[in-house]
Parts: sequence; structure tokens; C-alpha cells
Amino acid sequence: FIYCLIGSNKYFDIIYQNDDKYFERHKIYLLNSNFLVTDDRQDWLIQKIVNERNSIESLFKKFEREVPFEIKIIYSPKLGNLDVKFNYDDPLQNKNSAIGDGYRAWIKSLGIEF
Repeated sequence: FIYCLIGSNKYFDIIYQNDDKYFERHKIYLLNSNFLVTDDRQDWLIQKIVNERNSIESLFKKFEREVPFEIKIIYSPKLGNLDVKFNYDDPLQNKNSAIGDGYRAWIKSLGIEF
């Protein structure tokens, strides 16, 4: 599960799923103790996602398309499924909204709890 905000307020987060358990990116080691969660690996992941998010934004602009504010991605390698949803409404229009509110609302709507 990948959530991205694009535009003036950039944000992303990732959740991993294994069977019926969900893991935040910095807690993936709970799935398997052989998974090392080091600062270097986290930095690499962050940079990779930032680059991909920027590339996606550039493609929308290149082809003169409206850039979405939110991108919600669910990828299931076992099933080979990719589900991508775009939101063109600014989730931060409400001045009381925090940058992570859209992410938390999406996760809650999927029934994911930690």
C-alpha cells in the first residue's frame, strides 16, 4: 500500500501486508527478523519513492493533464494486481487538516489497524 500527496504539500507512506497482518515500513522486521531496517535502507526507500512521485507529477505536466493531489496504490504481488486511485480534490482544503490525515483516513477506510 502506497499513499502519496503531490503538489505544494508532498507526503508519502507505505504499509506492507503479509497474510492478514500489516506493517509500517519501519517495522517490517516484525515480519521476519532477517529484514534489516537500517537508516540507510530507509533513506534509500524514501529517495526512491520521492523520485517516482516526482516522475509521476512530471508525466502529468508533460502531457498537459491535471495533476492529482493524492495517489493511492495497492499492489498485490501474489495476485499480480495493481489498483491505483487518483484524487483531484485537495485533501488539505480544510485549514484544520494535517498532512497525514488523508493517509490515516485511507488506511482506516481499508480496515487496516496496527
